[in-house]
Amino acid sequence: MRWPARFMPWLLAAAGGMAAGPVSAQPAAELPRAIRLISTLCPGHVAQMVQRRELAMALQARPIDIPRVCGCSAQVMAADRNLVRHLDVDVPTQMERMRVDRTKSYVTTRLLHSVFVCLAPELDASLAAQALDP
Repeated sequence: MRWPARFMPWLLAAAGGMAAGPVSAQPAAELPRAIRLISTLCPGHVAQMVQRRELAMALQARPIDIPRVCGCSAQVMAADRNLVRHLDVDVPTQMERMRVDRTKSYVTTRLLHSVFVCLAPELDASLAAQALDP
């Protein structure tokens, strides 16, 4: 699996500084550094999804709160003990692990999962605010 080159600096940087331990409703500044860095990809991905022409009318009454979605996404990622444990090693080992296709795939899938989990309630609220009648 090959990632676009523009993602690699963030992901390799994210490999440095991952802390182990449970994370629940931590302020963004207290999240593991690697989770914060990986999460920098979130706003762009969410914006691409919700700014599609097909969704514009449905989201007009209540736009998606992208910072809320991404803050939630970071919490979901930080709660993944498997990911945190895997990257809770010295910086050279973290960087080496982040170059492995299996790790890249896992991180990508976890990021996608966390965005979907956190986007769903926002979409529900937007749809609830949108009338179908003219």
